[in-house]
Amino acid sequence: MRQSLHKETSFLRELKPGSLPLFNREVSWLEFNRRVLAQAQSKETPLFERLNFLAIFTSNLDEFYMKRVGGLKRYIRASINTPSYDGLSPREQIAAIRRETIPLIEAADDLYLHELLPALAEEGIHLLHWEELNAEEKAALHCYFVKEVFPVITPLAVDAGHPFPFISNLSTSLGVMVAHKDIDERLFARLKVSDLLPDWVPVPENGTGSGYRFIPLYELVRDHIAEFFPG
Repeated sequence: MRQSLHKETSFLRELKPGSLPLFNREVSWLEFNRRVLAQAQSKETPLFERLNFLAIFTSNLDEFYMKRVGGLKRYIRASINTPSYDGLSPREQIAAIRRETIPLIEAADDLYLHELLPALAEEGIHLLHWEELNAEEKAALHCYFVKEVFPVITPLAVDAGHPFPFISNLSTSLGVMVAHKDIDERLFARLKVSDLLPDWVPVPENGTGSGYRFIPLYELVRDHIAEFFPG
């Protein structure tokens, strides 16, 4: 089988880039991911399956940029300009990827904001922002923050003695500029939102029977940012 595959693909090594009307490999992969997004856009797909397909689409895109686009950027940094079989240089491939990706992201955002969120609300599932909560709900979530969130987050200072920290893939971090009354220089710190906790925090029941309500964990951290920097 290996020998047969070698014979079938050996002609590619003899081709001059751009000599055949071939699809670019990276753009072809984006077309595959477009079909995943189409499953999320289809109103014939059940609601939670639509959300799942949208999650798969975004996860695929994350991996694509980490692996494939990252590889092209390494080629550019190494001054390797060898074109692909369809005749595109690494820079041209990145430009083509950008042209294809921006409309996909805009379509995914539009789907999430204007179709899926309203559909979830109709089913009694509300994904809210911190600013939409009342004082009683914020007080209850403050207790959750003190008990569950604060103990597992450590601020990291960035200065001459502390180099910029490693940012792990697919993590959420907050960059913070802080000032001290006795120091003229403003300081920078980074808070990594812990992956030990769920990304969505349930909002305590407010007695109205308004269904299931959640806010993003990073908003809870953001709105308690002063707790990490006393003084």
